[in-house]
Amino acid sequence: MELQEALQYIEACEVVRLFIKSGAEVRVVMSRSATKFISPLTFEALTREKVLTDESEDWSSNLNHIDYAKGADIFLIAPGMAIPSISLSKGIGRLLFLLQDRP
Repeated sequence: MELQEALQYIEACEVVRLFIKSGAEVRVVMSRSATKFISPLTFEALTREKVLTDESEDWSSNLNHIDYAKGADIFLIAPGMAIPSISLSKGIGRLLFLLQDRP
């Protein structure tokens, strides 16, 4: 399981890299759980943007979930998992949108 999830995060890095290569501006939001598999620094190096996490959210700047969402043309959840997708389709906001990790 850990290996499979780790591979999915590596694939997420590749997706980010391809978006950047095509000229897209990419901002990354990570849950606390995601930061256990891959460091936010990895995505910061790929995007040259600060990664939004529970710990980095700052309401005195534009590093908060509201400002990050304002300029988004698309929102991609990677790696795609069934439970977040189902929650999103039902309007349940316990995902990264609110930056909450719950057991």
